[in-house]
Amino acid sequence: MRLDARKPAQKRRIYAMSKWITSVIVRLRELSNHLNHGEIPMDVLQQTVTYAVSVLEAIYLDETKRLLDEDDELSEVQPDAVPPEVREWLASTFTRQMSTTRRRSEDKLRFRSVAHAIRAGIMVDRIYRRLSSSSNLQMPAQIAQLLKMSTASLESFLVQIENGYERYRNPYHNNMHAADVTQTVAYLLCQAGLANWLTDIEIFATLFAAIIHDYEHTGTTNSFHVMSGSETALLYNDRAVLENYHVSQSFRLLRDDENSILNNLSKEEYREFRSLVIEMVLATDMSSHFQQIKTMKTLLCHSDFSSMDKAKVLSLMLHCCDISHPAKDWNLHFRWTQRLMEEFFRQVSKVVSFFSLRLKTDRVILDIEAVHNFPKFSSVLTSHFESTPVLFWD
Repeated sequence: MRLDARKPAQKRRIYAMSKWITSVIVRLRELSNHLNHGEIPMDVLQQTVTYAVSVLEAIYLDETKRLLDEDDELSEVQPDAVPPEVREWLASTFTRQMSTTRRRSEDKLRFRSVAHAIRAGIMVDRIYRRLSSSSNLQMPAQIAQLLKMSTASLESFLVQIENGYERYRNPYHNNMHAADVTQTVAYLLCQAGLANWLTDIEIFATLFAAIIHDYEHTGTTNSFHVMSGSETALLYNDRAVLENYHVSQSFRLLRDDENSILNNLSKEEYREFRSLVIEMVLATDMSSHFQQIKTMKTLLCHSDFSSMDKAKVLSLMLHCCDISHPAKDWNLHFRWTQRLMEEFFRQVSKVVSFFSLRLKTDRVILDIEAVHNFPKFSSVLTSHFESTPVLFWD
């Protein structure tokens, strides 16, 4: 049998891999000894790292080859054991020529090649299943216990959230923007020490608000919804139209059993969580920008920061992270700005279509005007970030 014949080869491969791994362990232990007695010679460090990388690459390639060469049940199928009518059906199914009559015997498709095709399909399916199972969301047990949720429900909720961000295929307000804002919020929580000032529920609510703050964004502004009299504007009475919609739709998702990541919270914890998320997301409305700045500057006049309203501080932080790309690397800022302008131009097209106008405006001129208006946005951003250092940094 072929399987029995392959056992010695598998043993030799395992033996070779064990020797490689043992040699890497020995070299790493030598590095550890050098660390205990002083500095590491550069040549020793370089040789050890290079060797470890080569061993890892060899193991990876060997394991990949093993998966691709994995045998299956069809490897032992004999062509003669298959009835002629089955062979004819397979030949007509897996070839372009549907007619099997009047075909010369040497032109007939052999069953062995068909079996190989089926084996290849099974192999691809197995590889896909392995990759799918290995890419499942992994959450440490302590985090799962702390947040009182299952990994499956969290993964299901995040998939639904990402689908919502991709619903309108926006250039700017999409899943990448949500990930960017969430990462920036997490960075401020960790690097600025804010996490030490907050409870577990407050940290969870802050990250949750960052994730859902633009869920199912329509790619248009609140003014567009108000002026066009959209259903969303009518529902929320022209007040923070999109922001109210983002929060409402996100909490609506949590009603489904497969997305129930908050079911294990107590009533008090849920009320605190929901109240904080609502306040933070509503604060991302640009119409409240200057009021937030004024409120925060007033709070900073007091020397006692311990009495500061956490909800207002976290709302300012999320709003800050939401418009933070001009404060990042220029290449990132430039690409985000291009996406934002593209989204604005799409809204212009919708406005023209809605009001049945005929505008003959050169897009290049609009681009130039947008560049000239950038200092106005910069002044808004500067006023916003002037209020944050005292809060977020020592």
